[in-house]
Amino acid sequence: MEKNIWEWSELYTSNELSSDDLIYLNNRLQNDEAFKIAFDDQVAFVANLHAMHKQDAFAAQLKALSSKKPNNTSKLSKIIHLSINQWKVAAMAASVALLTSLLTLFIVKQEKPSKQYSMLRREIETIKKSQRQLISTLQSNDQSDLQPGSYTGTAFAISKEGYFITNYHVTEGADSLYLQTQSGKYHKAIVVAYDKASDLALLKVLKASKQLVDVPYAFAKSKINIGSAIFTLGYPDEEIVYKEGYISGKNGFEGDTMQYRLEMMAQPGQSGSPIIDSKGAVIGIIAGKDTELDGTTYAVSSSALMRLIASLPSEVHVNLPKINKLKKLSREEQIKKIQACVGVLQVYKSKS
Repeated sequence: MEKNIWEWSELYTSNELSSDDLIYLNNRLQNDEAFKIAFDDQVAFVANLHAMHKQDAFAAQLKALSSKKPNNTSKLSKIIHLSINQWKVAAMAASVALLTSLLTLFIVKQEKPSKQYSMLRREIETIKKSQRQLISTLQSNDQSDLQPGSYTGTAFAISKEGYFITNYHVTEGADSLYLQTQSGKYHKAIVVAYDKASDLALLKVLKASKQLVDVPYAFAKSKINIGSAIFTLGYPDEEIVYKEGYISGKNGFEGDTMQYRLEMMAQPGQSGSPIIDSKGAVIGIIAGKDTELDGTTYAVSSSALMRLIASLPSEVHVNLPKINKLKKLSREEQIKKIQACVGVLQVYKSKS
């Protein structure tokens, strides 16, 4: 039987959709604008239903207490009984107050970055060359005079056909993107799809005449447990950097169900870095950090990546690796293979 909008939003928010349901849902979101608008509204609201339920339960408890007959004691007690209509008014007022608070929290959450949430792209000095000069330099054999971009992030390979993933906020508003791989070479890249809500952008490296990299890792299809050890490789500097930590929360910033909360240091430039578990599977992508909690980092879960891939049009074929070649390797061996798939993304943007 066809699910209604409430069922879809409940299952999606609680991460209980099957892979088939997820593919169906994303196809419908892609092709049915009216359904997408209604679905987005319900997802934003359904996460708050439990709080609303608790409010109603509390009102019911108060009503039950007020209806009890006073015990016969020597002391007189003044008890105010509310009529049914008065209870309705009180409950309505409480619901309005709660709904206003929830809407305020929702609006604040949509306005990322806040003073507590910092995105992790790395700002670079202003470009000194024109875009035409820049492209000419990149197309030549001599790239020694290449100027840095407006800012940088990290991107990593997700398929052998030259597809990479990074954060949407890294690519937003870019005039051109160039991916520098471990070999030192620069590759022109374009954004072929993105999901602004989950902060993901899918890149395609152009003119990749042969397999760019061998992708040795697989991708987790669901979230892993709190306390799981994780590590990352990214570019907060000119060279690749290794960092490790653990998952401290299954949900991210302000309860975002499409993120993880991590206890791991992160720096600007690490946006788009892969988060990898002890078995070598990619479980997420670094997106930001908490500015008020030292060492707290937020990562988009791999399930959000699966959702983006499932929403792609039929002419875009992204074949995620199905075999994890890192499972039985030591951490040092894992790192050696992974770093070949991770690059620094130079983002060039004209002055506004």
